[in-house]
Amino acid sequence: REIDNECIRELKHNECNKGTSSKEFESPLFVDGESRKMRVSEELKEFNSKLQEHDWSQQFGQGATIGLALISSRNVTQAMRETLSLVYEDFCLSKPSMRNLCKPLVNLLGVLSDPQIERASLRSLLQPYLSYSISRWIHRPLSDQSDNFSEEAGLQLLQALPPVPLALAFVTLLLEQKIIFSSSRRGMLMSASIAIMELLKPLKWAHLHVPLVPASMMNELIHYPAPFLLGIPTDEKESANILSTLPSDVTLVDLDVGRVILASVFANDKKSTEGASDEVV
Repeated sequence: REIDNECIRELKHNECNKGTSSKEFESPLFVDGESRKMRVSEELKEFNSKLQEHDWSQQFGQGATIGLALISSRNVTQAMRETLSLVYEDFCLSKPSMRNLCKPLVNLLGVLSDPQIERASLRSLLQPYLSYSISRWIHRPLSDQSDNFSEEAGLQLLQALPPVPLALAFVTLLLEQKIIFSSSRRGMLMSASIAIMELLKPLKWAHLHVPLVPASMMNELIHYPAPFLLGIPTDEKESANILSTLPSDVTLVDLDVGRVILASVFANDKKSTEGASDEVV
């Protein structure tokens, strides 16, 4: 609905945005008549002046380069792909006047390309998002922070693994097997490790547990002779080779794909050899 409105043409000062601690996030974007506007925590006269006097979107196709990065604390890869696809489709429209998604992005980023304006304006633009992010942690008792973190970690694990793979991972842990969590997101590895331990309560994992394995220790730890739970980030150069040649008694939980590859010896595959973990769920 917002996409069909005009580009952002004004940043409106709003005192109530200075220190919100609401549990529900309130977007600073709003529609006023035919214009889309954004509430900010400070007066940004120079920013608004630049935004009005220059249309940066006119530089489409003239060699200008803009980079976008979508960041989320949750497993929303599919939503990110859809968002980037929507931006790309909007960018590829033949008529510049129809680009109602890219134009406001380009205009805002164009004004922020001025170092002086960026220094004064960027914090005000991000303040509603920063305030919401810290409201769950700052000025709260440590016990509340711990409970909140455990809840968030559990939610990320549930979003990463469908019910059957999650159940398999849990049973494998209960049976004290060798388990590796893999993901390109280190935060996901930490969250999944913490969440699976919470699921074990009142039992406790009494074996080796390394949520984030350093690259220099990967090869040694996967051959550890006792049960373990390891987190291996797949963005390391050594990861691909190590994960493709796992010992036959190691179960792999892929948090990016949402699958569990059972250890071949655990899956009673008598024909398997070392490194041939092939029961995929």
